[in-house]
Amino acid sequence: MLSLMEVPVLILHERFSPPRTIAVMLTLALLALSGSLCALSGSLLADRRLFGLNMFDVFDVVSSNILLPGGGILLAFFVGRVCGFEKLRQALSNNGQLENEGLSRLVFFLLRHVTPLLILVVMVEGLAFL
Repeated sequence: MLSLMEVPVLILHERFSPPRTIAVMLTLALLALSGSLCALSGSLLADRRLFGLNMFDVFDVVSSNILLPGGGILLAFFVGRVCGFEKLRQALSNNGQLENEGLSRLVFFLLRHVTPLLILVVMVEGLAFL
């Protein structure tokens, strides 16, 4: 669990230059605050609503219906458009040791054209139930 804190701590430390201990404390405070909101949403904060949802449900909807599909679309876009076919082929063929050119082309096509559309459909369907 502590390894999950490394990314925000590193970003805070490198971009805003506080000492590492301050970056750890800021990250820990943010996690404690958001975790407390979720933990207390069934008792002390049960009557507090945001968009008709308690805080636990707000975090659930945002993470499962917006952040996860959005991250998938961005990842597909990054691999399909930014990295390009050659880097993907090198990764899928173990730097040319495997003969899978056809599979690499299929995966690249799917990542570039099909996957973002399908994830967008799932995202829209998930948001339609709100």
